[in-house]
Amino acid sequence: MKFDMMSKSRMFKLDKQLIRAHRARTNNYDIWIQKNNQKSREVFKILSTALKDISGYEIPRIVIVRGSQMPKDSFSAYDKTSDTIFINNKLYADDIVEEMLSDGYFAARNFRGILIHELVHKKH
Repeated sequence: MKFDMMSKSRMFKLDKQLIRAHRARTNNYDIWIQKNNQKSREVFKILSTALKDISGYEIPRIVIVRGSQMPKDSFSAYDKTSDTIFINNKLYADDIVEEMLSDGYFAARNFRGILIHELVHKKH
């Protein structure tokens, strides 16, 4: 899967971090990718699959972000002001996501659960 990284970039604000991302022009959603690398491409694939299986939620803009620029210990985040979900690019494989969530601290058990968690923040 290839992204149109020649497209005009846009700046997003996540906490105090400024994130420059490019829009992915290969889907029906407003998805932006900070870094065109293998991890981000894999997150994009998982995200695209998960979005097809989710109904009953308005899907906001989504930005796939380098893990180093996410808030500490954060898999994802919803910014109400910009109506944007930020997804950590460390979530690039189902087994890695399940391992990260295995301690039981979070209600989510997989990538879809993480995404729904953020969509509930948007809804409320």
